[in-house]
Amino acid sequence: MEPFGKSMARAGIGKEGPEFVKRINTKLIERDFIKHLWTQLPPASNQALMSHPEVSRLIFLYRSNLFDVAVSTFLAKSLGHWNRVDPEEIVRPITITPPQIKRFCGELKADVLDQAKRVRASGKPVHLIRYEDLYSVAYRDRFLEVCNFLKLDGGNEAAIERLRPSEKYSGDETLARAIANWRSLEPLRAAPRLTVTLEGLDHT
Repeated sequence: MEPFGKSMARAGIGKEGPEFVKRINTKLIERDFIKHLWTQLPPASNQALMSHPEVSRLIFLYRSNLFDVAVSTFLAKSLGHWNRVDPEEIVRPITITPPQIKRFCGELKADVLDQAKRVRASGKPVHLIRYEDLYSVAYRDRFLEVCNFLKLDGGNEAAIERLRPSEKYSGDETLARAIANWRSLEPLRAAPRLTVTLEGLDHT
């Protein structure tokens, strides 16, 4: 659950100023950590969150397959949710043009790299995780790396088992039904993946 999402608006809590700082303090007391989407906050508030004295470490999760992000985003806006697409809910397929995909990927890449620079500027120890690794055979290694970074016991087999990869993505057959021109978009899948490096980051 993202603490700075729609629930803040419903509660009439601002995303800047004393109310925002109070919410940070409350969430840290409740859970000892905060998970959020940087797009939910203005840059100054993201900076305030990372600079908070009780925030000692940062985990930066990003997706390297920008094409998949673009397709997911356009479908989510059309269907009204971010869950895996159910073929039965497809009433009218949408059309996504290659220029739309390219523009989205370019803007997303610039945003991710900009946020990475802001994370570097925080001066806090940082650990990077590629989203795709959480749904691959490497998930166990990623789990242990995070435990080591947070100085936690990584021997919890039950917790590791809960992270076992499941089918996260909608299959090509479903995408072909949901997107009228899916076949014309497939060549864009071969675009280079985004890589954010730890250069200049303290990740000890």
